[in-house]
Amino acid sequence: MSHPFCIALQVDPRPTSLEAQCILKEARPICKYLIADVWDELGPQIPEYLDSINVKWSTINVTHFTEVKKDAGPMFLWVGVKPGSLSCKNAKVVAVGCKELLMEFQIADVEFAFWESLFTRSVSPQLSNYVSSIHTTANICSPLTPALATPHFEGIRGIYICEGGESKRVFVLMAQHVIFPPNAGHNEPYACTKASQPRHDVLLLGSKVFQDILKSIMVDHYKDELEGLGEAGEGHNDDAQDKEWKKFKQLFQQAEEVVDVLDEFHGEVTKNWSAESQHVLGHVAHFPPISVGTSPKHSTKHWALIKLHCEKIDWEAFKGNVIDLGTNISVDNFMSKMYPHPTARTAFKYPHGHLLQLQDFLNEDELRHPKTHNANGEACLLVIKNGNSTSVTISRATGIMSFVHEYFEDGTHEVSMELAIYPYGNKGGTFSAPGDSYSIIADSKGHIVNLLTGSAGQIDSTDVMYAMPFY
Repeated sequence: MSHPFCIALQVDPRPTSLEAQCILKEARPICKYLIADVWDELGPQIPEYLDSINVKWSTINVTHFTEVKKDAGPMFLWVGVKPGSLSCKNAKVVAVGCKELLMEFQIADVEFAFWESLFTRSVSPQLSNYVSSIHTTANICSPLTPALATPHFEGIRGIYICEGGESKRVFVLMAQHVIFPPNAGHNEPYACTKASQPRHDVLLLGSKVFQDILKSIMVDHYKDELEGLGEAGEGHNDDAQDKEWKKFKQLFQQAEEVVDVLDEFHGEVTKNWSAESQHVLGHVAHFPPISVGTSPKHSTKHWALIKLHCEKIDWEAFKGNVIDLGTNISVDNFMSKMYPHPTARTAFKYPHGHLLQLQDFLNEDELRHPKTHNANGEACLLVIKNGNSTSVTISRATGIMSFVHEYFEDGTHEVSMELAIYPYGNKGGTFSAPGDSYSIIADSKGHIVNLLTGSAGQIDSTDVMYAMPFY
């Protein structure tokens, strides 16, 4: 997590002198709390109040701000506002008004924090078979396999759905904004029902992703980087360049050991995937218009159904709906992250072949009352995703829905309720980044929790991720 710019903090005790040191704190999710029982009624009144006094808010989260490695402190209503739109003085006035709303529901033990942030929507030949994690091309091959980490248009494929019965048709459910960006003018309902209709083809790989794959399997790339950096310690002004040199040296040595296998794979990729026409995964079969905040849950509806070109996949080797846990996080490290509290039990068992099989969906009650705990013994839902930009990450989902406020270039804006996901810890890094859009997020049992849809933070940082729940 970065260091978000805080406008106002209503909490005691406050630092009383210039010598007072800043205490490192982290945002933690809240699952079990009195406010959760009344949030469906209370929650919508808060954005309505902020709108009524012209606060340019971006997100509303219910969270703990807690000293690192210590028990949870007070609950916070954490309000994000557009940069430069709210002064510290006015923020304190807004906090008083919000507190009056909470008191109507007998919620008194709540503090307030305002921070500057923006909410942002995250936007061929047969696929390669999944390969064992010990295979030379395991991490390189992953984007070209049908596991759920496969990117296209710098986004992520969703869920495979069979039509059933005698039909052999297979569809992929994914985000509409990955296919048609919000500003592309495609917000009318669409259905491809006739072969004579013009089709909207969907690519497996965007151009950036394809070039990144080629670069990752080119031994010469590492060699060139090493030559550019020179010998370790020669003319380097700091340790950072030495570390960079050592990194590429290690990559080059590893690549040299498997050069024959990589050269063969590189030839296969350039031959079969270079032309854009070879990237076509399927075509758009149906999507409704994007709508936000229309249901009682103020949820977002922005999905598209893609008819898969079945010849793209070797169905004999197809693994179904899975998340490839990859090899970037070792099994031991992965297990320790899933068992953060020494006395807590978890149902997680590291899957054979690194493939976490997805099954069923997590319901609302399970989301609000998780059986897993964090390192401090607090109820916490640990979630997993594999995205194009950040690969496999583990993080913590909250049990109380957040409000997000999206502003558009034409002056319109929309509000929806989405699930907030916080970093694993103060050093856990971000859960996601641009390019991970619509990644499947699952719990330790392989239950689908939600789909990644956006993030909040400063222009150049991501502090909180948001996802659309399935329930």
